[in-house]
Amino acid sequence: MNKKLLLHCTGYYRLFRLRYARIPQKQFLPGYCRNRYWAFIFCWSLLSCHYEDRQPAAVAKGDMLATAPDENYTIHPEEILKDYDRWYAYTYDKVPLSQDFIGLDADSNRIDKRTFLHQLITEDVIAFRIRLVQGMPVYKLYKPGRHLDNIRSTAAQLASIEMKNFQMEGALLPEFRFTDLNGQSYTNEAVKGKLLVLKCWFIHCVACVQEFPDCNALVDAYKDRKDVLFVSLAIDKKKELEAFLKTRALRYAVIPETGPFMVDKLHINSYPTHILIGPDGKILKVVSSIDQLKPFLKRAAGRLPGH
Repeated sequence: MNKKLLLHCTGYYRLFRLRYARIPQKQFLPGYCRNRYWAFIFCWSLLSCHYEDRQPAAVAKGDMLATAPDENYTIHPEEILKDYDRWYAYTYDKVPLSQDFIGLDADSNRIDKRTFLHQLITEDVIAFRIRLVQGMPVYKLYKPGRHLDNIRSTAAQLASIEMKNFQMEGALLPEFRFTDLNGQSYTNEAVKGKLLVLKCWFIHCVACVQEFPDCNALVDAYKDRKDVLFVSLAIDKKKELEAFLKTRALRYAVIPETGPFMVDKLHINSYPTHILIGPDGKILKVVSSIDQLKPFLKRAAGRLPGH
């Protein structure tokens, strides 16, 4: 595939996910948005066969080999910032804000993740990955020195989403009582002592459905672990989900009509969202894709008794 077309499609599809993934399809299909929607789907269909070519998300701290060499990265900020698509492709692959990282401000002073995200939201800065130290990526903020309205607004929005997710970590999962499509019940007490993996989604969320194969592969990888549960919270009604899942398999337990819980209790406003809950009922991690979740699940599963 032509590299320019690949980057073009990637940038606009990711922007589409960011802006529209939370909205049911029927609410944004009329008129102009309908044309944009199908353009995005066409781009993604082109990209899907190139999925294996994308650089995988960096693993979390503790999952790297102790012998992993440190590495410095040569970056050219002005080249990356020449156009939106180039910057977005770079940011998506190289600077995922959901992972653990060492943050530096624009003056190269070390700052914690909360401060890093706050500056990315409120100040005229862009994040770049500059090195790898003992398996941990180092991100540095850079002042572009010129107006980059589209890039800055999207960078701030991405950081805002991650800040919201980051602030959920450590909180207790709200009280719940669910029944899945097979009649199995789930409560806070019933899942205590186990890792709970939640996927928040709805039928007309293209990105949510696109990652079904990766979700299923993850379930298969932990099929012998009785202490790891995979549960999905869906906005849609039971009959709609049953009909939909006949043609698209999802190996998670599926809970219908959980929109109010996701919105009112979890304050989810972007889909898909994946939440990892520890055996004590506290939220360990909140991310936007199944790939981002994998290293954190691996680390948490390895810490359970007997492993």
